[in-house]
Amino acid sequence: PPPSPPPSPPPPMQPPPSSPVPPQSPPEPPALPPSPHPCTSLASPDVDMASNGCKSLYKADFSGAMLIHASFAGVNVSQAYFEGAWLEEASFLRAAVAGATFEAAQMSKARLI
Repeated sequence: PPPSPPPSPPPPMQPPPSSPVPPQSPPEPPALPPSPHPCTSLASPDVDMASNGCKSLYKADFSGAMLIHASFAGVNVSQAYFEGAWLEEASFLRAAVAGATFEAAQMSKARLI
């Protein structure tokens, strides 16, 4: 039988075509918790925020606070946090609450008119 041809050598390894590497955008900085608002120290049952000089609670954090019967009447609480707070019978009459977070807050009989 005729001699078989020698096996052809494998093709040389080609590097993969260089795809342009997308520029690495800097990672998003972690969201910083809101700095403590001076009025958060007043967070207690029966407190009247307006009469204590707290007309603006913008971005204040009242998470987990006990604010039963508290009054936020006429106060700006825009983008404030009330996550898990107890707001039973709290009053937000004429309060600005745009963007405020009330997740898991206990709000039975709270007034948000």
